[in-house]
Amino acid sequence: MDPTLSYIGLSVLDALAVNLLILKLYRLPVRKYIFQILIFCGIIAIVSFTMRIAVGQPEWDLPIQFVLFLLFYRYTLKYRMHLSAFILGSGWSAYISLQMIIYHLTSWAGLSNNTVIFDTAGLSVYIIQISSITVALLISLFLWVTGRGFSFILVPPHDFFFKENYAEYGNRVAIISAAISTVTIFVTLALLFAQLYIGIMVLSLVTFVTAYYFSDRSEAENARKAIAQYRNKSY
Repeated sequence: MDPTLSYIGLSVLDALAVNLLILKLYRLPVRKYIFQILIFCGIIAIVSFTMRIAVGQPEWDLPIQFVLFLLFYRYTLKYRMHLSAFILGSGWSAYISLQMIIYHLTSWAGLSNNTVIFDTAGLSVYIIQISSITVALLISLFLWVTGRGFSFILVPPHDFFFKENYAEYGNRVAIISAAISTVTIFVTLALLFAQLYIGIMVLSLVTFVTAYYFSDRSEAENARKAIAQYRNKSY
């Protein structure tokens, strides 16, 4: 198969897996926006191909993708900016953690070396990509079938005319977690070029665990508010 078509095809599936993982982690709709998501995945694949192969600047691929994801969730899917950054950071850190774990497993098995991260074709690249995509899709399917995931993020489109109270617990932790995730993206980039892959895995896992903790706390806070409102209505 043509390497260019293989790269673009796997990049589309890669972006789709990331989107599904993000949305299912927070029990957010997919089918309603599937057409827009598929178009976006195609755009991401073309941008990635352009930066990595056509232009030869792979170091810009990750931050540009993050910005494009952020703009897509804000202006196409209609999530508030801080919530977009929050769920993106959570989903991305989870996916990068998966990729790093799979990379280390293939490395220990002698199927890849420390330069595979920079390669765009080859058996090792395909094993890591296809495995990461498959695991992410299976996790997304499991979350969807079982109805698991967090539900404190409102289903879009969000009301942008309503003045958001950023002092509320949910918004505070979303902003903090989004800031951590954004820093993580750029630190990951530095670690990537230093070939410190263990550091990337640890950093991504810590970021995801942090986002998971904040999500769990926000879920509990929403439940507490709902109970308090119910009690107030009962009196």
